[in-house]
Amino acid sequence: RAFFFTSNRDAPENAATRNQIYLMRPAGGEAQRVTDAKEGVRDYAVSKDGRSLVYRSGKDGEEQLYRLPVSGIETATAEQLTKHPTGIGTWRFTPGDQRIVFVTPDALDNDDKERREKKFTVNIRNMETPSASIWSLDLQPAPATKKLTDGTQYAATSFTISGDGKWIGFRGQSLNRY
Repeated sequence: RAFFFTSNRDAPENAATRNQIYLMRPAGGEAQRVTDAKEGVRDYAVSKDGRSLVYRSGKDGEEQLYRLPVSGIETATAEQLTKHPTGIGTWRFTPGDQRIVFVTPDALDNDDKERREKKFTVNIRNMETPSASIWSLDLQPAPATKKLTDGTQYAATSFTISGDGKWIGFRGQSLNRY
């Protein structure tokens, strides 16, 4: 009946990363913008049951997850699902759409953040790996998060969810850079 896509068509010319999500009907007509995220939309997914559209938006390192109901999406207001101080990285729905699993750093490097905000970047060779953990966000009855891994020994960098949603396989990187 419809499909979603991202575009920066309404963004200022100097803001190429300010994508928004649009809805378009295959029968034709003009695409309708369904998000108005100040920092743009990084990525999005529609739940397998087709009821929710979830997207990630925010400043670099501060991205959070937001949800829109697909039914009535043209006039819906986004609900903020997460409020992590370190921002959300990789994320996915679990089978059955009951949860979202995501990776987030355990702490922010405020010095690095300040350097980047002031446009003073240094690419450090063999940089220290910050710890990162995998979290679960239960979507029903109300959004609630739970830490699934302990990032004190490694940084979780990616993960895969089993088809039945009972297992999560993840890749962890040592925090010891030597």
